[in-house]
Amino acid sequence: MVDLLGRAGLLEEAESLIEGMPFKPNAIVWSALLGACRIHHDLRLAETAAKKLMEFDVEDSG
Repeated sequence: MVDLLGRAGLLEEAESLIEGMPFKPNAIVWSALLGACRIHHDLRLAETAAKKLMEFDVEDSG
């Protein structure tokens, strides 16, 4: 769903969906949002998504 909203340019709606999830969003969700930010040139939201992705990298590194 995040990917579909992102492709449609509805980045704020995608962000709201992520924030309202009843579970912790995984790296796939944040990657989808980051890709949409790249396509639609949303630097602010891209920074947020990238930071969230880096948190997963730190968690996985041990």
